Amino acid sequence: MVAVGVLALIVVIFLYQRPGAKRAALSTSCQTNLKQIILGTIKTADDMNGKMPPGSEGLYPGVGLVEGNGYGPCLFAVFIGTVVCWLFVLEPQYSWRLSEPFQWIGLVTFAFSGLIIAAFSGRTRKALEESRRRTKEAEHSLQALNESERRFRGFAEHTQDVQWIIHADREELFYISPSFTTVYGRPTSELYEDFGRMTDYLAEQDRGRFKAFLEKCKSGLVVEEYRIIRPDGSEAWIRRRGFPILDERGDREYRAGISQDITEEMRLGVERDRLLDSERVARQMAEQSNRLKDEFLANLSHELRSPLNAIMGWMQVLKQASDAAVVTQAHQAIERNGRALARLVEDLLDMNRIISGKFRLDVQTVDLASVIHEAIDSVIPAANAKEIRIEQVLDPQAGPVKGDPNRLQQVIWNLLSNAVKFTPKGGKVQVHLERIDSHCEISVSDTGRGIKPGFLPFVFDRFRQQDSTATRVEGGLGLGLAIVKELVEHHGGSVSAQSAGEGKGSTFIVALPIAVRTRDPSSFNSAMDAPAQRERSLEGMRVLAVDDDADSVNVLRLILEELGARVDTAYSASRALEKIKVDPPDVLLSDVGMPGQDGYQLIDTVRKLPGKAARIPAIAVTAFARPEDRIAALQAGFNMHLAKPINTAELITIIANYGRTS
Repeated sequence: MVAVGVLALIVVIFLYQRPGAKRAALSTSCQTNLKQIILGTIKTADDMNGKMPPGSEGLYPGVGLVEGNGYGPCLFAVFIGTVVCWLFVLEPQYSWRLSEPFQWIGLVTFAFSGLIIAAFSGRTRKALEESRRRTKEAEHSLQALNESERRFRGFAEHTQDVQWIIHADREELFYISPSFTTVYGRPTSELYEDFGRMTDYLAEQDRGRFKAFLEKCKSGLVVEEYRIIRPDGSEAWIRRRGFPILDERGDREYRAGISQDITEEMRLGVERDRLLDSERVARQMAEQSNRLKDEFLANLSHELRSPLNAIMGWMQVLKQASDAAVVTQAHQAIERNGRALARLVEDLLDMNRIISGKFRLDVQTVDLASVIHEAIDSVIPAANAKEIRIEQVLDPQAGPVKGDPNRLQQVIWNLLSNAVKFTPKGGKVQVHLERIDSHCEISVSDTGRGIKPGFLPFVFDRFRQQDSTATRVEGGLGLGLAIVKELVEHHGGSVSAQSAGEGKGSTFIVALPIAVRTRDPSSFNSAMDAPAQRERSLEGMRVLAVDDDADSVNVLRLILEELGARVDTAYSASRALEKIKVDPPDVLLSDVGMPGQDGYQLIDTVRKLPGKAARIPAIAVTAFARPEDRIAALQAGFNMHLAKPINTAELITIIANYGRTS
């Protein structure tokens, strides 16, 4: 009986535990008889679980029994099973009365067994529900993990930087992004096979640091820069950031990093450094040039004021002097200082022509021995004044060179003047000329002050002087050697300086290429042979001198009248034009820069006059000494252009030649 009851109980529990199952096991008559009992217990089951068994909606309108989750439905099933056994299993059937005591014991045993089964069923159902819940959570977590991995891979595969992950304790690659192939130019499969091959991709000088880099990644963030060699041999710069990846417990699980191609950044950095260095050098050069300019202007002021002061002083003396010796001394001082001023101006003009690229040479075959002799003759007075011996060893077979004789004489004169200037009293200057292979070499040595080793590389720079202080002994603008260098290089040669140090003298060596001899060197004569020029006579020649500066006109008049010329003067172009119309002269000397009407306008008007006046030989005597000024004078109608200060001998020769022609 008990077994039958338990079996019936299990069937009832199963029916009530299944969601939405039909209660077909109960007959229609049983359902009718149990209707009132069920309605009475529905409220109790609802209170226990807050839900109603599924399928009970039709039994009690407005109240639903749905699937239970624990003890509530099971207890309800036990109660129903007990009632069923009581009414339909135990005797007498269909009665609430029990006739035997053992029936009560069986009924209690049946109910107790049902409770045990209900308890076990409820716990089992809860375990199943918990398992289902955890399974769903695991599925959601797996889905989120897959989504996260998908996002990471999408990011890693589309970024230009290389991302990599290796195991924490061994060099085994876990992941590397596809951009590795673009940056390194190599397939990723090589690293998956052997991550140690990464070292082979580095430049040789950086390979030793890579192992240490991986070790540092275990403890924290590391940033280093490396050079890699791509398969085509090109070099690229990589910036690596390495760091550890920790698990939930904080233990190191992986080592990861990001490699960035910084080749362009490094190139720009190098270019930036180069520009900064260039800017720094340019700034230093500008500062140095500015300092040299200031020193040059100070020296120029000094060099100009000193002879001007002497000239003005001796002029005051001449006004009051009656002693012939004093007058002679004054004349000599004025001439000496005037020549010094002329040299300063000529040096400045030469340097300006050189810098502006307007320097011109009158190239011809030159005998260097003759040029050296003339240069030595010009410095003999200064050398004698300091008791300096000038020794010369000249090879007459050294051969001619191609060049401008006047400019080559200027080179030798500058070197000799410097040697005499910086050699103490009683010293010695030596001049050597010899042929070395295909060059003629001129060396000028002295026993003077010498050159400091630190200044030797700058000895030919413009405006540079070894001693530029106010206490220096010798003057000058610092242009002489710079002009020497430019002149020699214009002749296709070279110049160098040697010195054992301060107080040990110096040697300057000029090398010039030898030219093929085309004429007898003895035919070379200086155009500035003053004594020969002064023998020319201007007797009877009529000269008109035009200049707004009365001193210049009067000097010309005095010089030319001493040679027999008849000189007329005019202080303006208009006055000169009036005299030319009345009585045309044999030669016209005219300044260019004059107020009102300049020399260009004067000669243009003269050339348009009728008859003989239009053919007057005209010489422009002007302070405008640039090559373009000479060209402008000739184009305007002048026959000749002479720059101030004029060479008297040259002027006399030109006037004599043009006077005879006219």
